[in-house]
Amino acid sequence: MHDFYEVYLPREDTYLMEQALKPLVLKNKKILEIGCGSGYLSIYCAKRGAQVTSIDINHKAISYAKRQAEKEKLPIKFLQSNMFESLDVKERFDIIFFNPPYLVSDNLDFLALDGGKKGREIIDKFLDVFNKYLEPDGFALLLHTDKNDLKQTKEILAKKSFRFEIIEKQHLFFEDLYVLKIYT
Repeated sequence: MHDFYEVYLPREDTYLMEQALKPLVLKNKKILEIGCGSGYLSIYCAKRGAQVTSIDINHKAISYAKRQAEKEKLPIKFLQSNMFESLDVKERFDIIFFNPPYLVSDNLDFLALDGGKKGREIIDKFLDVFNKYLEPDGFALLLHTDKNDLKQTKEILAKKSFRFEIIEKQHLFFEDLYVLKIYT
C-alpha cells in the first residue's frame, strides 16, 4: 500500500484550520502542529515565515510530510511522536494547533480518525498538557466537532484558567466543525 493511503490528506477540517490561520501573523512565530498528516498546514505556516515543528504519531505521515516540505525547500522540523512525548519539556511555542482524531469509535483502523469511544480520547489528552508548551502570551487552535461535547471542553479549560472563542465554523451535512482559539 502506498503512503498516501495511510496518511491523512487535506479535507474540509484541514481547510477550516487553514482559514483560522490565514489572519494570524505567522512570520517569526514558533509554531507546533500536532498531528500533521500530509504536512499541508505546516507547509502553509512555513511558507508564511513561521518556525515550524511538526509532529505525527504515524511514521508514514512524517515521511510523506517531510518529502513535501523538501520539495518546497522549507526548513520544518519533523518528529514522530505521540503528541508532546518527543518534545523537550522546556520547549515553548507561540501557537500550537491540532486537528485531532475525533470520530467516535471502538476501533478504527486509521489512527488519524479514531477519537475513541466518546470521540474525546485524543482531545482530552491534548487538553491535559498543551499549556505546558505554550509561551505565556501564546495560544492554541483546536479543531472540534459538535459531536465531541463542547461544554465538556469548556469545563476542562475553565479548570485550567483558560477560555476559548470559536473563530471559524463550518456546517457539514452530518456535523458542525469549529476551530477554537484557546488562551488565558
